[in-house]
Amino acid sequence: MPDTSERETSRPEAYERSRLLLAEQLEAVEQRLLRICGPEANILGQAARGAVEAGGKRLRPLLVLLCARAVADPNEDSEGIAAAVEVMHLASLMHDDVVDEATVRRGAPAVRARWGNRVAVLAGDYLAARAYWELNSLKDRDYLEILAHVAMDMCLTEGDLARGAGAVLTPEDCLRVARGKTAGLLAACCRLGALSVGADPEVAQAFWEYGESYGMAFQLTDDLLDIYGDEDVLGKRPGQDIASGQLTYPLAVALRSAVAGELRRALSAFRAGEEPSGDLQQVRELVSSGGGEAQTQAQVESYVSRAVAALQAVAAADSRVITALEGLVRALPKRRY
Repeated sequence: MPDTSERETSRPEAYERSRLLLAEQLEAVEQRLLRICGPEANILGQAARGAVEAGGKRLRPLLVLLCARAVADPNEDSEGIAAAVEVMHLASLMHDDVVDEATVRRGAPAVRARWGNRVAVLAGDYLAARAYWELNSLKDRDYLEILAHVAMDMCLTEGDLARGAGAVLTPEDCLRVARGKTAGLLAACCRLGALSVGADPEVAQAFWEYGESYGMAFQLTDDLLDIYGDEDVLGKRPGQDIASGQLTYPLAVALRSAVAGELRRALSAFRAGEEPSGDLQQVRELVSSGGGEAQTQAQVESYVSRAVAALQAVAAADSRVITALEGLVRALPKRRY
């Protein structure tokens, strides 16, 4: 199992160590991503290629390939799945930016800011279709079924949020949203990676559990970053979820506390945009005093522990991969904000 030094690894270091194990395969996935975008002769191809070339951590392809490598050498199916899940993720980001009216993505203009909402929606749809086309070309139809179920869950979760816009969500509701929006896709990445190289169902399930717990910890950390994050580190202004009216886990916790009334007023003032920087500081202080920050951090640590426990059930072909996977999830609570 992983040594102590890996457990102290920062998030950027954990990514880089993981990527070094799979540099050749990740480059092959990058080339697939460009091919999936299709010809640049049409506007959707241009918008899709722009989203791919904007870069990103490529977390989802990395998880697919790591979980494959834990069982056996990644193959063509592993690389095809890795490309497809990243394309699906990019498509969801385009749609999210339209819904949230975001202008920046990864420190650069969002697709909607450059091309407009109509092209952003159509390019997202186009990329989703290309993702399914990529999966359809692979040998196992189960891949397509697994990812289709995840995509439906993502859409249903967003639909429930839209239907209940303005409703006060409980912390438990927020955990269900995190599972549907984020954790389900990361769980599928891990399971699909293992299945692509012939893993037994029990092993694939262990990786699913790792990915789901990783995804929950990841989303809850994102919730904290939206409140407490530093713009220079995030590449975007914090408070975007708050401004769009989203109720995340730390907010939901604090809204159950004695500061609920004061926090509601602070949230209203922030959303009105009267004094954004000062209002956000007030929100931060109230969420902390209402227990939102501490309880969210505790949840993150709990999901990290679950993810590590899932890995312990796997007898990996390459122990370095288990070390890398543990390093990735243990680094989440260290994300700076």
